[in-house]
Amino acid sequence: WRMRVRTADDWGPWSPAWKFTLTPPLPATPTLVNPANAALLPDNTPDLTWNMAVEDDRYELQIDNLSTFASPEQTFSASTGVLTYTATTLPDGIWYWRVRTINYLDVPSPWSAYRSFTVDTTGPVAPVLSAPANAASIISTPAFSWAAAATATKYQFEYDNDSDFSSPIYTSIDLTTTSHTPPAIALGAYSWHVRGKDAGGNWGGWSSARTF
Repeated sequence: WRMRVRTADDWGPWSPAWKFTLTPPLPATPTLVNPANAALLPDNTPDLTWNMAVEDDRYELQIDNLSTFASPEQTFSASTGVLTYTATTLPDGIWYWRVRTINYLDVPSPWSAYRSFTVDTTGPVAPVLSAPANAASIISTPAFSWAAAATATKYQFEYDNDSDFSSPIYTSIDLTTTSHTPPAIALGAYSWHVRGKDAGGNWGGWSSARTF
């Protein structure tokens, strides 16, 4: 644009021209959907989803192990209408993610508020069995017990008449205690062991077996 002044007699010269660009408002910021903030995931390739901000706009996503996103580990540019991203393999640990909208003029919205999630694909260590003692001779069905395993929130108990547990006679439901009394056990020689499960749903290895 430019200006000039008219006097009573004539127009003066034009001013130097200035330029400006008229752009639409910044696009709307998308909202994150899944996983929930601070989710614990037993999956190192999680699906991340968000809501559409404006129809026909596209999106950019970042994943980083720092909430500052100083050096994103993964960046994804979604095509129009794409509202999900499956992360490539992430190591166990805490991760942060965010999304922004890109309009048809390549103008970005502000980043969404970030969310975090924890990838946990490693089960707890095997529990250490407590009682009855190995090779114990027992008159009636006992309460079997074991020491709590770090990170375990549930346990599973098994016994079998074969030491390889190829076809267990009894497998408990998920237990929230560190002891269990199974239904009455018939006379005979048996092996038993226990394993733990963490809050992410990962089972650890079975403990060393004991006999009775």
